[in-house]
Amino acid sequence: MKNIELIKLSNVHISVEGDYYEISFENAEGENEPYYLVQCDFEDPDVRCYIESDRLHLIGHYDVNQVTISNGTFLIQYGMNNKHNVAINYSATKSQQSYLEKVAKTMFYNRVLIGYKC
Repeated sequence: MKNIELIKLSNVHISVEGDYYEISFENAEGENEPYYLVQCDFEDPDVRCYIESDRLHLIGHYDVNQVTISNGTFLIQYGMNNKHNVAINYSATKSQQSYLEKVAKTMFYNRVLIGYKC
């Protein structure tokens, strides 16, 4: 695996509205940066996800190759030949963690590993 870029963010937010899904990570309310988010819109026939971050080199529309989720870590690998490997450390309640796992399985299908050490 290529080098992993580590981002430490305190909060995870999950949003589902119809066919639009978003998982975002950020620090305390009111702070604009740093942040990281993944959006998928299943109405669009191009099922690639849009990734946005304060780190400009991570932004764009990509195929997500794999997501690994363990308590407090969300590792996402995306782009041609896993161009980007990003691990986000975050805090979540048990119910938030469970919802994150459920939504990630919907967004990324069989490309999600749950409970593996990242």
